[in-house]
Amino acid sequence: MSTLDQADVDVMKATKTCVAATRFQYDYLNDDITDDGKIDYSLTNKVPQALRQAIAEGKKILVLINPPYAAATNRGNTANVGNAEYKSGVAKTKLAATAMIDYGKASNELFTQFLARIAQEIPKATIATFSTLKYVTAPNFEKFRQNWKAEYLGGFVVHNKAFDGLTGKFPIGFLIWKTDQKAVNKIFTTEIVTEVIDKDAKAIGEKSFFNIPKNQFLSEWITRPKPNNVEAIPLKNAVSPATVTKDLRGKKWADGAIGGIDCAGNDLQHAEQHTVIFSSGYGSAGGFLITDKILWQVAIIFAVRRLIIPTWLNDCDQYLQPTEPLSDKFKNDCLIWMLFNRQNRSASANDLEWDNRKWSIVGLF
Repeated sequence: MSTLDQADVDVMKATKTCVAATRFQYDYLNDDITDDGKIDYSLTNKVPQALRQAIAEGKKILVLINPPYAAATNRGNTANVGNAEYKSGVAKTKLAATAMIDYGKASNELFTQFLARIAQEIPKATIATFSTLKYVTAPNFEKFRQNWKAEYLGGFVVHNKAFDGLTGKFPIGFLIWKTDQKAVNKIFTTEIVTEVIDKDAKAIGEKSFFNIPKNQFLSEWITRPKPNNVEAIPLKNAVSPATVTKDLRGKKWADGAIGGIDCAGNDLQHAEQHTVIFSSGYGSAGGFLITDKILWQVAIIFAVRRLIIPTWLNDCDQYLQPTEPLSDKFKNDCLIWMLFNRQNRSASANDLEWDNRKWSIVGLF
């Protein structure tokens, strides 16, 4: 039984917790990792000899982990332009620097770094892990799912409030996987079914989570207009110019543009705060300009993202593109609903100050 902090080991020994276990301090994402990404136990000599031998002999091993959920950027980074919290150094581990090249943006997540090291160190381990459901559903983890070869055996999800120190409302899963990194052409499952439990560990239902290719997401449905050379004022609210300079978006107009939309993310956790219509470009990632040619699609995206009520359980569910033709009535209903929704923040205003100039915007909705 290993833990990052020696203080945890001291407490377990003092309170006689898990007496039969071999308890030791170990930094799993940094210890015993060579400069070329290999594992060399002699670097620290912390790993017990019996465990080393079991790994070397390929014995059946069950790995139980409760890894940290921190990422290089926090869950709400795109909520406030310029005020996003960057967790500096979170993902900068020896493992990330040397052994995560095949996992794409999943390298920003500490818990997927744990899974990546286990895949290298114990390629046929059975893993039981607490974590968010990002690695099953999120588009940024598509490359991870293509390279992490595991069969789902079962598990449950519970509200994150069952754990101390976590903010927001989202599911934490305890999922069990049988891994086999040496398998050929093994495809990550398209659906997992979990039991839903309450804070008292009582079963209250079931929930399915889906691994769907990114090209089927609603966020990929629209061909986004290309900006032209006409300057525009980037906004962070109805009549509030953006206040950041780093990675600033929305500074150019587009042919036929009549406004802009913020629709960052493709899941319900982002949709509540990131489905907004503006009279100019949105100043952060996830936005694009609206033209008359794509207005009907924008209206549908807006309505779908706003009508489904987010809960802790559907937090990471993804929006998908329509698979059948849409009626004119449905298109018109979505447009009317969008125009009268409170998140339609198009407005007209003069003398907005940005970039040492004064700007005017015209609300066309």
